[in-house]
Amino acid sequence: MTPLPRLLILGTGGTIAGAGASPTDSTRYEAAKVPIAALAGAVPGLAERAELSFAQPVQKGSYEIDSTDWQAIRETVRQALADPTLAGVVITHGTDTLEETAFLLHHSLADPRPVVLTGAMRPGTALSADGPANVLNAAMVALSPQARERGVLVVMNERIHSAAWVGKRHFSSVQAFDSGSFGELGSVADALPVFHRASDPALARRPVLDPGHGPDLPRVPILLGHAGVDAQTLAAVLATRPAGLVFAGTGNGNVPAALRGLLTRAIAEGLVVVRASRGLEGTITRDSPMFDDQATGTLTAGRLPPQKARVLLMLALAAGVDRSAMQALFDSA
Repeated sequence: MTPLPRLLILGTGGTIAGAGASPTDSTRYEAAKVPIAALAGAVPGLAERAELSFAQPVQKGSYEIDSTDWQAIRETVRQALADPTLAGVVITHGTDTLEETAFLLHHSLADPRPVVLTGAMRPGTALSADGPANVLNAAMVALSPQARERGVLVVMNERIHSAAWVGKRHFSSVQAFDSGSFGELGSVADALPVFHRASDPALARRPVLDPGHGPDLPRVPILLGHAGVDAQTLAAVLATRPAGLVFAGTGNGNVPAALRGLLTRAIAEGLVVVRASRGLEGTITRDSPMFDDQATGTLTAGRLPPQKARVLLMLALAAGVDRSAMQALFDSA
């Protein structure tokens, strides 16, 4: 008999590992209750398709995930991929910050083998729980030769997404994730993954940064732009002395005049500031008539939303990327 391919399933908690008091409770439940071996071991048909191993570096709701957890998750995956007989990795994760963890791994793991994140919008105790199907589908994608050289992937609700583009768009629907104008990479039906496009060389050539093996990453807050945002709010953030800052401005990442002096001084003192947009689509314009990035010293996030721009900046700072090279990094991501 042909031996089964080897697959690591790594659990981090989240709704997929959650439990509610009633089968009708799909939004009222306690996250991160079920350990990964019990969760994945109960998925029908999975053990017949792969030789499974399990790891549980984190067990919490993903709204509690921090950079220390990211380092623990990344190190667990990195060590697992040191085994050349491993076919791939599936990571179960809460959906609130799944896109951020996926993006961090996408830009800090260079291995061609598939690393696939999945989660659930309903706990396992709810009617029509989506977790078991998502785990099986993610496993089948991780075992597919067509999934290699695509970077980190996300599989939710029978859709295959790139970590580069995917985002959570609805807080409770099972169709919560999409990839906007980039589109999904493929789909899964009857446990068979089908990719709708050939492997994208840009995904294979994505910048990969080594943040080291320390327990944490540099601290980078996000400041949200809104009507009436004032300099006192920015000053309070700057007083905490972060390593970097992402400003999620309105429209084209617009920065109100009241904030520009403070930002310029903070940048002159060494703070790295990335200008992003709170909108869902579009590319930030550099040095537009409304804002001079070169004179101010700000970087622009390109097409990245604020939460992903923050992740990339944290990785760049941890990896020691020179500030002069950071804009090219955001442009290529």
